[in-house]
Amino acid sequence: MKKTNLLLLICSLILFVIIIFSLFPQSTKPYPGDTGVAFDDINPLWGPDDETLAFERIHKGRTIKYEIYMFKPFSSGKNITALVEHRDLKKNIQDDIWGSSSQNISEYSNYNSFLQWIRIDNIYEYAYIKTSDLYVGKLLDGIQESLFVSSKNSINSYPDYSSKNNMIVFAFGSKGRTNIFAKEYNRENPSKGSSEVQLTYTESLDTMPRWSPDGKHIVYASRTNGNMDIYIIFNALTNNREYKQLTKDTREETVPTWSPDGNLIAFYSLRDDKEDTLDKENNNPGKEIDPYKRKIFDLCIVDVIKGHESLRIAARDVFRQERRGPVWVNFSNNSNKFDRYILYITGNYDEIRAVSIEKLLNSECDYPEVIHIKGRQEKVLLGHIYGNITGLDCPPGSFEHAGDNCIYLAYSALSENHQKRIYWALLYSDFTFDSQTEDQP
Repeated sequence: MKKTNLLLLICSLILFVIIIFSLFPQSTKPYPGDTGVAFDDINPLWGPDDETLAFERIHKGRTIKYEIYMFKPFSSGKNITALVEHRDLKKNIQDDIWGSSSQNISEYSNYNSFLQWIRIDNIYEYAYIKTSDLYVGKLLDGIQESLFVSSKNSINSYPDYSSKNNMIVFAFGSKGRTNIFAKEYNRENPSKGSSEVQLTYTESLDTMPRWSPDGKHIVYASRTNGNMDIYIIFNALTNNREYKQLTKDTREETVPTWSPDGNLIAFYSLRDDKEDTLDKENNNPGKEIDPYKRKIFDLCIVDVIKGHESLRIAARDVFRQERRGPVWVNFSNNSNKFDRYILYITGNYDEIRAVSIEKLLNSECDYPEVIHIKGRQEKVLLGHIYGNITGLDCPPGSFEHAGDNCIYLAYSALSENHQKRIYWALLYSDFTFDSQTEDQP
């Protein structure tokens, strides 16, 4: 009798535990390779070989860990390989380059990120920021890491490498005050070589430098005149360098990128019209909100030679990609001429769209009709899509794996477990796309 009562008690306890456990939502099944620890995969970046894709991983929790991985989507294994091994980050390690403390977990990588590929042949070579120092790395029988430029208790940020001149340009300085520098990359001994060349000497913020496609000029954003504007250094590595201000208004204009032909600059412009910064969602038209918080930006272009008078608005209410900037794409048309497009993420983070630059330049009106990228639900490389798209990149050159008149795009978005994962899709010139991948093994 006692054994029967004990057995009934045990069964009752088991049933009670099952009932209580069922009342709480269960976590989704982790995707392959997931350690069970919460993390976000962000900022995808195609390599110069058009075959390799890198991304950043932020582990969330009491201790924040940061890593950079790469993989080859077209290989049979698709195994990910570490480029920068994990390390602990402390919240608010220092004030960020804008002069305010970072509060968003993804922004902690401002001091441990900015990955830029240098070259890929038999060796993977890349530059990145590690605790504000500028490093170069090689993947050859393990990770080989070399200090390229020390921060000296300051900040290095936004490195950009040009294969045309073998130079890395970057921003260097302290809180709210950085200048543009460049340094030659010594492949045999990266920590040695020539000293840095200082290219700007302002008392304000010069940042986000990018080499022109031919490696001769540099575009960057500067707060020289009180607000962020776009500038160019022509013939940057010569004694005859010239400086030109491309935008001249009261808006905050940032993250410039070159068109593939080097004739146009695309950038983000912070909206300053009150109509679009009112708290309409809460039916409170008298309450203004922080435009940066809602990321209310225009996507703009400007001609390198004509300057501010040529400024056009390509799209409104877009998400600002602070690392990559606007993404240029070339597609050939029926006349075998290339049409230029810019891909962008909408301000609600829910859609990737395209805008025809040729249509914009041939029209008297700004922000022409956008192209909605459409197609079947794409498969995912590192998770399952749920929403909230941030981080977008396309390969820099001709993409032999894609075929004629199509490219692969990669982006970061929320998965079913509400964590960021990396996605990709094959995009055709008619702006339909197709799935080409399987889930990451």
